[in-house]
Amino acid sequence: MINPTPGNLLFLLGTSHADIVSKTRKALEKVKPANLTDKDDVKVITQLKNGGLTIELTTKTLSDWLQSPEGRTALMNELSIPANLREPTLGLIIQYLPTNLPIDCQDFLDLVAKENHLKREHLSTIHWIKPPH
Repeated sequence: MINPTPGNLLFLLGTSHADIVSKTRKALEKVKPANLTDKDDVKVITQLKNGGLTIELTTKTLSDWLQSPEGRTALMNELSIPANLREPTLGLIIQYLPTNLPIDCQDFLDLVAKENHLKREHLSTIHWIKPPH
């Protein structure tokens, strides 16, 4: 996900989606390492209401490289846009979660990540939808 920095736009207003996709693909092609192939490419680019972009890639190899400091810097410099590259976060609602679980403890998210074979950084926060009675 590429988000514009506060007060900035990724692309000028009126830029067509086709132009945004073309510019992003060309930039990625220029900066990706030689060990990546033509199969390592952009699958889908979605424009968000906040002006950001969600980019779905064809391979995990390319995704891992773009998430590295080297990959992030290379793409942002090539695009020459004021933005931050980050992984998208998703909200998750779980029904019937027992109210006696200690979700306020910092260790709780660590335990949830471990038990569900997730990376800890993929879980940002947890809270009750409405307070227990």
